[in-house]
Amino acid sequence: MTDERKAIEQALQAAAMELKAKGAAADPEAEAPAEQLPAAPEAAPEETPKAEAPEASDAEMEKAPAEEKQPEQKAKADSKKTAADALKEIARVRRNKIIGITAAVLAVMVGIFLIANGNTRSAKHGGKPTVMEDGTKVYPDGAQELADGTFIDENGTTEQPDGTVITADGTVTQPDGTVIAPDGTTTKPDGTVVAPDGTTTQPDGTVVPPQPVDPGDTNTANVDADNGGKGGDADTPWSTMTDSDYQIAIRRLNAYSGPFLEDGQDEEVTNVLALQFRNDGTTDVQYAEYVFTVNGEEIPFKLTNLPAGQRCVVLAANKHAFNADEVLKLKSRLVAQVEALPSADEQLLLVNNGDNTLSIMNLTDHNLPVVRVFYKTFYPDENTFIGGITYTVEIKNIPANGSSGAVAPSHFNSDYSMFVGSGVYEE
Repeated sequence: MTDERKAIEQALQAAAMELKAKGAAADPEAEAPAEQLPAAPEAAPEETPKAEAPEASDAEMEKAPAEEKQPEQKAKADSKKTAADALKEIARVRRNKIIGITAAVLAVMVGIFLIANGNTRSAKHGGKPTVMEDGTKVYPDGAQELADGTFIDENGTTEQPDGTVITADGTVTQPDGTVIAPDGTTTKPDGTVVAPDGTTTQPDGTVVPPQPVDPGDTNTANVDADNGGKGGDADTPWSTMTDSDYQIAIRRLNAYSGPFLEDGQDEEVTNVLALQFRNDGTTDVQYAEYVFTVNGEEIPFKLTNLPAGQRCVVLAANKHAFNADEVLKLKSRLVAQVEALPSADEQLLLVNNGDNTLSIMNLTDHNLPVVRVFYKTFYPDENTFIGGITYTVEIKNIPANGSSGAVAPSHFNSDYSMFVGSGVYEE
């Protein structure tokens, strides 16, 4: 028997008993046993004179019916109250039952989710995690779940609480589907692609050049090599080359071996051709691409975000092998310069926390919906950037006069990373 049915039956039984008790109080003879009731008197003969009752006054006539009705009215009122109480009890039981069932269902659902999520991560990452003092959960394979909900897997992929995913190569995938590649190329959900130099390719293939940056042209007439080659058309190997149009000096380096930085994959390579670009101008280089040829093969070098006065080691984008005897001839170049790289210094304060994390302080009195920070690998001992690539990290919803908290983006190293720009954007 269910709780609700039991409560209903108990309430009705109580009501019946109470009604019976009230009826007995109203008519005492109703409770007398049947065998004790006096026999009905026999009818008197017609001729027997009947005694006449004394006449009652008007007041007594009115009082009598009222007194006779009082027990009956009270019994009815008590009956209604008892029935109402029974209905209230039924409603209470039903309400409590619904609340109890709802709470139980929710508890089971939450429990199932937590157990499933925990079991899934535990199974995927080698077992149950160790909980550190700061609340960080460390799984056997090295994956970590920070106290704020940020999850960093064993490969360095970071999943932030808002759903933003940053892979180890620096690719950022936003909750709305926007993808930002390590070189800064942004692909929007509708298919629009924005290159690091600002060039926009719309879904229908229409190309919109960057504004207001002028990328210049591919005329290499004002490029001179130190061996006398004009326009980059050298006949013998050269050590340095100068692009007078953009005040960029280029120097050949020895073979490079180590992680291949240009695509963010960090694949180990050996004997790759490397050039060093130095910005001798007073404006910043937002994007540059120099294409050389060797025996008919094109060798591209791509560079992003090189501030004035700085230099950067760039690896051949196609991993062309180093050969000191090869003659590099400049085929074309495209350079985009700006007075200053994008910066939101008036709104933001970027903080290197010294533990391979960064924090962003909101200096304004309003919420910042989207913030992007750009950084490059920098070797202070050699005073040079390594890799033409620029890494990007995106943080959302930084509160007014508040902080993003510690963020651990891929490729960010407190000793070897330098901020080269920032920006505030709408959703």
